[in-house]
Amino acid sequence: MSVGDIGFEFRLRPLDDIEAWESDGRRTLHWFGLTDGLYRVTVGGKDLFEYDSSLFERLGWQAQQAPEGFEHGAEYQVARLFHDLAGIVPLTVDDPVPESVARHLATTEARAIWSSLVRRDAESDEIVELLDRATGWLDARSLDSGHLRAGPLLRLWRSDARVHAWCDNRGRQLEGHRVWAHDDMYAVTSVEQFDEAVASFREHVLGAMDERVRIIEAGWTREGVEIDVVALREQQSSEAASWERVVTPTDWGEVSSALSKLAAS
Repeated sequence: MSVGDIGFEFRLRPLDDIEAWESDGRRTLHWFGLTDGLYRVTVGGKDLFEYDSSLFERLGWQAQQAPEGFEHGAEYQVARLFHDLAGIVPLTVDDPVPESVARHLATTEARAIWSSLVRRDAESDEIVELLDRATGWLDARSLDSGHLRAGPLLRLWRSDARVHAWCDNRGRQLEGHRVWAHDDMYAVTSVEQFDEAVASFREHVLGAMDERVRIIEAGWTREGVEIDVVALREQQSSEAASWERVVTPTDWGEVSSALSKLAAS
């Protein structure tokens, strides 16, 4: 078992350097676009978005020039990570996984079996339904990076007083080449550390964007670009409240039953 912190960091691109969004002949800037920058996720001291050292050379990519500490960051709108965490963190923390289910992910060998399970060919409608019932709970706790090419998939779940993070990058390839530096990432941290990391990320994003909105309200403009200042402030207020949600508890009995039936089929 790898014990280590789970972390979330970001760096916004300078306001004057952000590209406007173009659609139907209009150039606009809105809350999502104004979060353009870099973000990184660390799992037990490893960077989730660290590319394999030979990938850029093999694919002829140019290495991005990143600020110190963000050499392995995802270059994208920070709002993507902000929104994804808002969706999965309450479920992860407030709906803990019982031991009867958590044991299926408790060891390296168990997680390898799980990976084989989710990649299993769905040879019948019954198997499709069983797979959905058995694994859907973890899908709902997964930080999807589908906006990146062959993006890593980070799963988060709570068992007892610990939060688990797991990412299996085996099989993630581009043009036949391995994409990510770490094939298998797994770490366990306390609920308190995870809560603090998430809260810090959330508050710093909201603080940085509030400052950015204030600058625009004070008169910052971009020639030829439309900015709805009123809508921007309303969106800022909406984002601040977006993490408040009621979690519907998972039917763990149904999950356990589906896992048992899959194992027997």
